[in-house]
Amino acid sequence: MTPEAPRAVSRLPLPADAVVDPRIGSSGPCLLALEDGSVFPGVAFGATAGSGGDVVVNTSQTGYQEVCTDPSYAGQVVVMTFPLIGNHGRFADDDQSERPWLKGLVVGHATAGVLGRARQIVHLLRATGVPAIAGLDTRTLARHLRQSGSLRGVITAPGQTEPEAAVARARALPVWEEQDFVSQVSAFT
Repeated sequence: MTPEAPRAVSRLPLPADAVVDPRIGSSGPCLLALEDGSVFPGVAFGATAGSGGDVVVNTSQTGYQEVCTDPSYAGQVVVMTFPLIGNHGRFADDDQSERPWLKGLVVGHATAGVLGRARQIVHLLRATGVPAIAGLDTRTLARHLRQSGSLRGVITAPGQTEPEAAVARARALPVWEEQDFVSQVSAFT
């Protein structure tokens, strides 16, 4: 079976400051590329690095802070389908662990519900090297993943918008089931 050529699934319909709150600041264009050749353009707002893993969906309306720090998301790129992420701030006491475990965060709109840097989830992502992308139609992406099943994907670093290279990186990622995340997240190592 020949791998499918990259194809844009959607275009970024809004300017960067419409999908990433200017108080957070964006880092430029980037892509979410899936191993099946699907490519979703967006705006980088997390760490200025690329990363990838199995792309999974979370449909909760709140709890993005807990999702980001939950060890059960180790090695995964999490798509939040709720359209506005960052609107209620972060309280360190509510973190599930001391650092994020996910490989990337995908949102529709990133906002800063509070002004204190320590209370914005984006600063935790940036400090720990976790990329994030905004401006995607996350519900369309969730439907795509439901139809195709689990897929590996990458969020590219800001400015890296070559679809073929991004899809190739997604296809080269190790399969999630063949990795040992238990030893990575365990407090008893």
